[in-house]
Amino acid sequence: WELDMATLKWRELPKLPDNHGRRHPAMNVVRNADTGKFEIHVGLGDTFTNGRFVNLNDFWKFDIESTTWSRLPDLPGAPRHHPFYFGIGSQSFAGFGHSPYGIERDWYALKSDSSIDPSWTAESSMASYEVQVHDDGSALYSNEPVTREARVAGAQFSIELPLKG
Repeated sequence: WELDMATLKWRELPKLPDNHGRRHPAMNVVRNADTGKFEIHVGLGDTFTNGRFVNLNDFWKFDIESTTWSRLPDLPGAPRHHPFYFGIGSQSFAGFGHSPYGIERDWYALKSDSSIDPSWTAESSMASYEVQVHDDGSALYSNEPVTREARVAGAQFSIELPLKG
């Protein structure tokens, strides 16, 4: 839906073409690097089907100007709900969240441009390692992660770079 701020009237926009509702999705507003136009990236979350909730890993782009949807590549990791997500400039970032396998710690970026074949790029691991700092300033790093658990659930924010101040 879209609210016209001048008339205070609502207008229904085209529905996501996947034909099912979703809970706890990722939703980022980004600016296309080639056209400069804003678009919305929506994906992940879960849906109720055949009597149970099923996690999703699909992603979609909503062109605000033409009010049309187009399919983006699926997030490469496990389907999930409650992802962590945000947009910076022309990039959507998404990852973490809950999957059937537990709490995910993978993190991805998708650049918004006019590429015929956009793809997600895996970002650095978010594993936590123990560090012991000695009195002389030297440090000892553990070889095994202390945790791979992420305590993020559905947080969202967006900024556009460069920041003006």
